[in-house]
Amino acid sequence: MCRRSEQHLYVDSTCPSSSGPFSSSVHDTLKPTYDDIITVVSYEGYVRYLFPAVYHTSCPLRIFAFPMDEQRCILQFGSWAYDGQRLIMAEKDEHPADARNYGKNSEWYLYNMTSVLNVNLYGCCPYPFYDVTFTIILRRRWEMIFLYLLVPNILINVMSIIQFLLPCDCGEKVTFGKYIIVSVNLY
Repeated sequence: MCRRSEQHLYVDSTCPSSSGPFSSSVHDTLKPTYDDIITVVSYEGYVRYLFPAVYHTSCPLRIFAFPMDEQRCILQFGSWAYDGQRLIMAEKDEHPADARNYGKNSEWYLYNMTSVLNVNLYGCCPYPFYDVTFTIILRRRWEMIFLYLLVPNILINVMSIIQFLLPCDCGEKVTFGKYIIVSVNLY
C-alpha cells in the first residue's frame, strides 16, 4: 500500500482553498488544506480519499425531564451519487466511533453512540445504496444545575418563610427582608 499526499495526484483547480478573501470565520480557518489530505492507493487499484472534515449539526432538544434529560441525535452518512457498485460503506467494528477526540463539555457527557449500516434498494437503480446511521446519546450533567439553580432557590424560599415567622417587634426583620430581596435579584 502506498501513501501519498494529495499534491502528487490530480487536484481540480476550481476547488476552494482554506485561504482567501472569504475565510473570515473561525470554522473557515479550521478547513484542511490540500497538504492535510491523505490518499491511500492499494496495489489492486483501490483509492481511499481520507479527507478530514468538521461537521456542524443541530438536533432537536427535548427538555421535558430537565435537568436530568437525555438528548438523542441521529446522523446519517451516505451517497446519492454512487450506488453499491461504486461505493461500499461498512461498519468499522463494534465500537462505532473513536471517542478519544471527543471534546469534554461542562454541561453534557457522551452516554452512548451506536451505528447501523443500512442497505436501501430504490426503484430507479438495480444496485443498493449504502448509508451509515449514527445515534449519539448525550446526558446532561445535572449536578451543577442542581447545585447552582435548585439549592439557592430552595434556600431563598426557606428564608422567605422564616421572615414571616419572625416576631413583629424584632428589629432585624426588615434587614432580613432586604437580604432576601438582594438574593432574589442575584439569582
